[in-house]
Amino acid sequence: MKEKLLRNKKKICLGVLILLALLMFLYFGFRPGGLFRKKEAVIPDVHKMSREKATVTIREELKKAGIYNVIIQEGWIDAGSAYALKVVSQYPKAGTVVRKGDMVEIVLYIGEGWDSIR
Repeated sequence: MKEKLLRNKKKICLGVLILLALLMFLYFGFRPGGLFRKKEAVIPDVHKMSREKATVTIREELKKAGIYNVIIQEGWIDAGSAYALKVVSQYPKAGTVVRKGDMVEIVLYIGEGWDSIR
């Protein structure tokens, strides 16, 4: 009788341990930044930066999440001398979340002021 009771206790303990291991695996695997979640990055705000600094900032921020397929295009806007060769706006907007494996295309609208025309 005692042997049967002891075997049942062992089975229950083993079952509880397996259940706990499964719960920990699921928790650590699917939480943000977990094993089974794709890494994410947030598009940084590069407004009023030079186009060179904006390009480096965006690429570095996305590289942290393992995103390397980034295309950066430029559009030109006559925004006056206050914004000469600075980023006037961007697409996608700052704060947009992108994930590893995504193709990211950034359009930086560069202000072309009187200072940049020679």
